[in-house]
Amino acid sequence: MKGITRLSTGLATASLLLGSLTIGLSATAASAATTFKACVVIDTGGINDHSFNQSAYEGLKAAQTAAGGSSKMKISYLTSQSSADYTSNINTFISEKCGIIVTVGFNMGTATATAAQANPKQKFAIVDDVLTDSNYNPLNLKNVIELTYNTNEDAFLGGYLAAATSKSGVIATYGGMQFSTVAIYMDGFVAGARAYNKASGKHVKVLGWKPAADSKGMTTTAARVAAGFPGTGSFVGNFTDQNAGQTLTNTFFSQGADIVFPVAGGVGIGSLTAASKATGKKIMWVDVNGCAAEKKFCKYIDASVTKGVKVSVKGAILSAFHKTFNASTPYVGTLKNKGAQFIINKSISASLTKALNKEAAGIKAGTVSVNPMNYPASTN
Repeated sequence: MKGITRLSTGLATASLLLGSLTIGLSATAASAATTFKACVVIDTGGINDHSFNQSAYEGLKAAQTAAGGSSKMKISYLTSQSSADYTSNINTFISEKCGIIVTVGFNMGTATATAAQANPKQKFAIVDDVLTDSNYNPLNLKNVIELTYNTNEDAFLGGYLAAATSKSGVIATYGGMQFSTVAIYMDGFVAGARAYNKASGKHVKVLGWKPAADSKGMTTTAARVAAGFPGTGSFVGNFTDQNAGQTLTNTFFSQGADIVFPVAGGVGIGSLTAASKATGKKIMWVDVNGCAAEKKFCKYIDASVTKGVKVSVKGAILSAFHKTFNASTPYVGTLKNKGAQFIINKSISASLTKALNKEAAGIKAGTVSVNPMNYPASTN
């Protein structure tokens, strides 16, 4: 067997409506045994990371509620203190005979694939990853539902809104670490800003991410997916250091940016702190609705670029519970199926609302590109 690697795309070439994916949302499915146990392996940052870990945990609890409560479904989670815990946490849940084990984040791709191949009767789901072999060929494991999200679609709308409402003509984005599931957000954000510039004739500058292209220009979205969204930018090196997030955000503010989009989990709280201590500075939140997750900072959050982790984790768990589990096709969250959603947290003009709705409709129809290489790049 070839060594196992993972292709952490965060974007797939085909989109599925949530209702058509057999991850167990049907009320008519057969009931499961009362001993069913759903288990989630949380990545570093814990269930209160204000990001995808928290969303996955909420999906776990929502599945329990939908199944009929604790008398019908037992739930459990283990938090990984470091990557060294992935395999041991998964193995603990295998020994506990969980009905399904959800692993949260593409960092767990190798550990998940190894465990799934060694235990073909154990059901898994993984957030934000497509499992591949060492040649990057999909493993297509029959016992793993892959949950992925086209977050460059809603990030595009975030970039468009930020560019349209920036008073300084400078906006910024940064990531926790340069993974493709982080870069996909930043890519979409830059694409949206560039699209706004093209439509308006203005020149809003984007700091923090410069998409790269190959010799052919990498004009197709599929090419950017396969390449893992190449580019250069600003990354703090983790998803937990709030001080680093505050420092980098203040650097962007000093360079003229008045809206910053952190794609860095809990690190982004540092950005909110920076905005709260500045004048006229705003943040765009990631993964979840920032005004719900960070209520005390809501007035500094212009919008939220979200990922449907909660609904997809809930669905995957219920599929195992209702015995409708089917891993034949990965779940892909999009604007169209609401697996990627853009939430505006402030008042905007009717004309801008109309423009954003038009762009969103075009993305859903496939007529608006979320690839930054398809727009003039003179501003960053």
